[in-house]
Amino acid sequence: MKLTLISCLLFSHLIYGKLLDKTIAIVNEDIITLSQVNRIQKNLSSRRQVSPMLYGKLKKDDKSVALKKVQSILIRKKLTEIGFVISDDQIEQEIGSIEKSQRITREALLNFLKGANLTFEEFFEIKREETEYRIFVSNIIRPLVTISEQDIKNNYYKSNQNNKTLNFKYTLVDFSLPKSKFKKGMLKGFNNVLVNFQKSGVLPSN
Repeated sequence: MKLTLISCLLFSHLIYGKLLDKTIAIVNEDIITLSQVNRIQKNLSSRRQVSPMLYGKLKKDDKSVALKKVQSILIRKKLTEIGFVISDDQIEQEIGSIEKSQRITREALLNFLKGANLTFEEFFEIKREETEYRIFVSNIIRPLVTISEQDIKNNYYKSNQNNKTLNFKYTLVDFSLPKSKFKKGMLKGFNNVLVNFQKSGVLPSN
């Protein structure tokens, strides 16, 4: 797959000598323009709210947004190759399910999108990209990933090697003592006695 990324915005679309847009990247026949990148940057916070899966960790700079567009194009092409094509009817049904579960009308949804600086067409495509991403991860990525028990242990130890919290290993004993059996002042220090027992495992003499 041919991919050309022009971070310095070399290409421009010109008509009658007037600059209309700039091309940031070309993926085969698909062109990513500066205006597309700028539009995502303007409503990125709303996109994060609508689809944290796709936009939750996306940075706002030109390169990050352009690469996100490239990723979406490549995912769609890969799914098409293996026979997954997400139709407009599927996305319309998904949006209908969202409206039903949230108990909102289409008019209410449109008002929300307007306030969020998103068009319905943009929302529609975000939902399409989200569906494609889920299918891509489930059918392409997940079968390639194997995580052993040792991998989990290694990751746990690595993540907690600087953990300074105190750990206890002890046998839990359920007991009760009548208050009348406590000598004067024993209740005041009982919590410390119990903690020492948990640390050492040695039953206190008293």
